Formats: sequence, C-alpha cells, structure tokens
Amino acid sequence: MLISAKNKAFLLSAFVFGSYGNIVMADEVAPAVTVESAVVSGEEPNPVSIQMPESDQQKYDYDINFLTADQAYEKGRLLRAQFKNEEARRYLKYAADKGDADAAYLYAIELSEYNPTIRTPRLVREYVEQSANLGNLHAMDYLYRHGTWLRTAIRQSWQKRYHDGLVRLAATQPAKAAYYLSLYYEKTDPDQSKYYLQRAMDYSYPLAWMDNSRRSLDDINQLYTKTRFSTGIYTNYRHAAEHNFIPAMKACVELYEGRGDFKKAFEWRQRALDAGDLTSLAVVAKIYAGEASSYQFVDEDLIKARAYSELYLDYAGSDRLTSLHKSMEQFFVDITNEMTPPDIERAQSITDTYKEKVTFYNHDTYWDL
Repeated sequence: MLISAKNKAFLLSAFVFGSYGNIVMADEVAPAVTVESAVVSGEEPNPVSIQMPESDQQKYDYDINFLTADQAYEKGRLLRAQFKNEEARRYLKYAADKGDADAAYLYAIELSEYNPTIRTPRLVREYVEQSANLGNLHAMDYLYRHGTWLRTAIRQSWQKRYHDGLVRLAATQPAKAAYYLSLYYEKTDPDQSKYYLQRAMDYSYPLAWMDNSRRSLDDINQLYTKTRFSTGIYTNYRHAAEHNFIPAMKACVELYEGRGDFKKAFEWRQRALDAGDLTSLAVVAKIYAGEASSYQFVDEDLIKARAYSELYLDYAGSDRLTSLHKSMEQFFVDITNEMTPPDIERAQSITDTYKEKVTFYNHDTYWDL
C-alpha cells in the first residue's frame, strides 16, 4: 500500500505521542488488520495500534468491464503470481470469455488447482479446448499429452497442430520455438532435441539454460554437491540469471547453500529480490532481523527488515503460502515495536523506492506462457 504524506504524518504522530488507540489511515475505505502493540519512545511505552500494510492490488479504481481482454489477462496473470488467486480468476475468466487464448489456458490451470468440484473437470476441459482452438500452443500440448477424454485421432491432430505451430513460431520467436521443439523431441528423438536445445541456448533463452542443467544431472542426489559446479550446471544457471531470470537466481542460491557458501548465496538472494522475486522479500527480511542461523554473518538491520516485510505484505496475497503471510504480519508488528519513528521513516523510504522501480511476483512455470 502506498502511504500518502497525510497518512505518514498521521501514523508518525501516533507513534510519537501515543494518543490514538485505534489508528485508521485517513484515506482508507476500511481499516486493515490491527494488532495492539507498544513502541518504546524514551521513558515509557505508549500502547498504539500498528497499521498493517495492505496490498495495493486489493483496491481497484476501475471497473473490469472497461478492460480489454488483453488488459484483463495481464492483470489476472499478475494477481495469480502474487498469490491473489481468487481475484485473479475473476480477471482470467473475463478475458477468457472475451476470447483471450492465454487467459483461457491459465484459467483452466487455476480451476484445476482450486477446490475442485464435480463440475471442475468439465470446465477445465472446456477452457483448455477453447484455448487450443484460439491458438495457444501450451493448450495444444496439453490436449495431445493429457487429453484422455479425446479420441486418439483427435489427440494426434492436436499433436500435429502443436508441432506445426512451433515451426511457425520460429519466424517471430525463434528462441522460444527452438526451446519447445527441444522438449517436443526429447523422448522420441534425443539428437534432434539436443540440436534444438543448443539453438535455444545460442539465442540465450533462459529456460534452455535451465533445462540443459536438468539434463546434465545423472542423479538427483547431486543437486547440492560440488558435482553440479564441476559439470557446468552452475554455469548454465548463471547464464540464465544474467538475463534477470528469477528461477535461475534462486537455483544459484540453492547451489551455494548446498555447498555451505552462504555469503555467495546471500548475494544471489539479494539479486533475486532486486529483480522482483516475491518470496525473497520474506526470506531476506528474516535474515536482516537475525532470524536465519546460517546467515548470522549479515549485520542486523531492522530498517531493511521492516522495509522488505512491508513490501511482502503489500504485494503478496494470502491465497497461497497462507502461513507465511500470517507469520510476516506478526514479524512486521514485532520489528516495528523495536524501532524509533525516524527509523520507521527510513524503512518507509526504502519501501517507496522499490515500489517506484520493481513489481514483485512469484515466477512459476505458468509465468512463461
């Protein structure tokens, strides 16, 4: 939530003078969750209520019906990646029903993962087929691989349409086409698959570098050993990370943590955060608060801890990772109680600076549609 100058002054005055028992921001429609707490200011602590950060995305100043299908899809896609799945489904369904192929596929995925009912399988099938008929290649791939309700001949036709679609895609997005062709041939023609994977890496397609690492692993037990470095797997991840590909940055974190190099791991955690990784906000906030035993070498900095925890609560919904969201709410309250008003202002400045340049989200498999 962007805190206006009016609200900053109002909140600060409450912290300084302790004269408000129940603080509500002046321009809020309804109060957010408040927790009774105390802030030490000199001699005696005064009981106040701390205003919890509220997600910016929870307040909409426009009607969904004024959005184009593409705008609604992009909105729903981002909301989903910020763990606001219930609100995301509203936008994705709207876009899908207006003929957006990507929205139809992502909405089908959402339906399949959310409290399935007896109607869910039918709706999932309908939206996947709609998406495929509108030209979404991922939906075509899904139908030919998993469309068990379809006749064999129809599944085979979707397989051909998927392959032909990838070939056509090469004219405009050669890197992406090469990568997905490498996956298409992986089980049936390994040599052809390797050829397309190399083509995709030549184009510096991040997912290709990540997949090359996957294929290089002979045993999953090598995941956290030095073998991953000696086989060049780290090099693959680093190549992908250099293109600000968040999953690669987080893979580098895991590699360095696995070999006990937590200083390098912390560098990659910070890079992932700066690139917009939502969950890194929570992790790094805990590190700066001194709550991560493996990162005790990091100097305690409650200003940064508060800034990052506020950013997490601002951007992250609670439809996924619910326990993490609740713990971050309490974490935010606890560290705020330990801070002076000037330090709180400095933390807010960090928060505002990030909001001006970074949008935080969770980069999962479906982000790369």
